[in-house]
Amino acid sequence: MASDLPICVVGAGPGGATAARLLSENGCRCVKLLEKRSWPRPKTCAGGIGPRACAWLSRQGLLADLPPAAATRISSLYFTAPSGRSARFVSPGEMALVVPRDRFDDFLVQRAVHAGVDFRPSVKVSAITHLKGGVV
Repeated sequence: MASDLPICVVGAGPGGATAARLLSENGCRCVKLLEKRSWPRPKTCAGGIGPRACAWLSRQGLLADLPPAAATRISSLYFTAPSGRSARFVSPGEMALVVPRDRFDDFLVQRAVHAGVDFRPSVKVSAITHLKGGVV
């Protein structure tokens, strides 16, 4: 269902970029994605993408588009707890991915832009004003 209603998504992390992309792909013609930091921005995160997230990315058609050099594919994990106990998990296939967050976030934002989203970095939202016809 097409809509000319302007929509702003605040925050260009995985949730915000995905929400903006899905809105645009589903008929919203005026979607802005706002990020308070410059882009791409550094993000402290281990970058692990687990099996359920990988499956979701695959269903969205995004996993196949992730550049092979951007991700390290994980098929086994070895954990050691502070108590000294350890466990090893081995999968016959791919178990997870590790992608630096700045690359992963930029990948998702670029997919949103490709879908028609107007991405605006360095825009800090400091207040929302409710008006009769919407919000500013």
